[in-house]
Amino acid sequence: MWGRVSARQILGVGLVVFLITSFTSIGYHHSDEHWQLLEFANFKLGRSPEHSLASEYRKEMRSAFQPAVAYAAIILCESVDIKNPFTIALVLRIISSLLAWLAFAMLVLKSRQLGIVESSQKMLALVSLLLWFIPYTSCRFSNENWSGFLFCFGLLVAATNEKCTSKQFFFSGLLIGLSYLCRFQIVFAILGLLVWLLFIKKIQLQKVLVLVCALLFMVGVGFILDKWFYGHFTFTAYNYFYVNLVEGVAASFGVSPWWFYFQMILESAAAPLSVLILINYFFSLYKQPTHLVHVVVLFFLVGHSLVGHKELRFLFPMVFFLPILLVLGYQKAMERWKDIVVKKWARLFSSIVILENSVLLIVIVFFKPAEETTLFNRFVYELASKQSVTIFYLKEDPYKFGDQRQYFYFPKRLTLKKIENELSLAEFKRSNTTEKILIYDDAFFPSKGVKLLIGKNVYRTFPEWITHFNFGNWVGRAKAWSLYEFKDGR
Repeated sequence: MWGRVSARQILGVGLVVFLITSFTSIGYHHSDEHWQLLEFANFKLGRSPEHSLASEYRKEMRSAFQPAVAYAAIILCESVDIKNPFTIALVLRIISSLLAWLAFAMLVLKSRQLGIVESSQKMLALVSLLLWFIPYTSCRFSNENWSGFLFCFGLLVAATNEKCTSKQFFFSGLLIGLSYLCRFQIVFAILGLLVWLLFIKKIQLQKVLVLVCALLFMVGVGFILDKWFYGHFTFTAYNYFYVNLVEGVAASFGVSPWWFYFQMILESAAAPLSVLILINYFFSLYKQPTHLVHVVVLFFLVGHSLVGHKELRFLFPMVFFLPILLVLGYQKAMERWKDIVVKKWARLFSSIVILENSVLLIVIVFFKPAEETTLFNRFVYELASKQSVTIFYLKEDPYKFGDQRQYFYFPKRLTLKKIENELSLAEFKRSNTTEKILIYDDAFFPSKGVKLLIGKNVYRTFPEWITHFNFGNWVGRAKAWSLYEFKDGR
């Protein structure tokens, strides 16, 4: 059966998986995905006040390219009467998934030029589209994902054509320039690509300069977009460098040792799969250190490892090249140790890894939202679309994130009020007979301050049956984002 399946059929299945994940992976992986993109676009539309924006706006250190994409998407959606912000966010995830899928598909279809033998092409397609975390990272409207697939497009144009023309190098530079506007740190990978083109592939300097000129042209386009967004000319890349590295703001979020990323891959990619990924990567690097993808990824890794503040998501742009590296390592292992690879214990280990990946893939594609609090926002939005709603909260405003206030998902018919005391709340209750009145609490079980005021629970981040598995009293410490009615049911 496996022999009758083609790489193109696997790509088709992968496309379906990517699209399903776009629907189920509601919310964001990291807060920047929301606060520095969607809220920035919402601000430019005049719907989010400036004082509620992330500090990156005041410090002018975010390129306007992706906020401009979100801005255009919102306007286009609203022009066809799509005004629900959750639907608009879904559209952005679908666009992200389609572009990421296209990047993986191009890598598979051009894999022969990257050293993948024909017999390994189907394995590359499987790993590219069905490695458990790839559909999840690929649907993100984040700077890491967009920078990654745009750089991938540019690399494929410049480095996988035997007779690449100056026009193709120029087009490659435009794509790579856009990837830079999405995330400035992609410059480490760009340096790796330039080194490979000049010193390993030995491409004519003139053609490489064409690529660089096109890249610089896109940097100029970025200046114009920044002028539109901030209201005056500013150098966001320099501001980013100065604030984070010279002023040390990035280090204030934590400093990690150079080997941090390898530790995080080991922990986050789920052992034993993560162990296999690291072993395969280092073995592949040892066997083919001058391979295009290895040079690019190594420059990217070294550059990020030298910076004190590290987060696993910073590596997401290189997810597009991980399948190539894994399959390259597999090919070399088969060449040298084929007799060991096919032994019974090796096949057993492979079966365990495949089963683990399958379970994680099913969970991440069908059941796991990216961020649970956005489900809360969607519930309130749908409720407030039918009637006016007032939510009382005891401690924290559920629409605030530190000093920032969320407006992109905030419904027009919602009012938030802090509970000062039971008497004031009771007076409000008597004077408001038409509104839906709810109480918000961030504990799994009702806090003492709201116990006497509430009726039935109408929303909770986690289902109640999960309390039966309260190992180590984790439920008592969990933040649950709960909504309750008043005792009279209103």
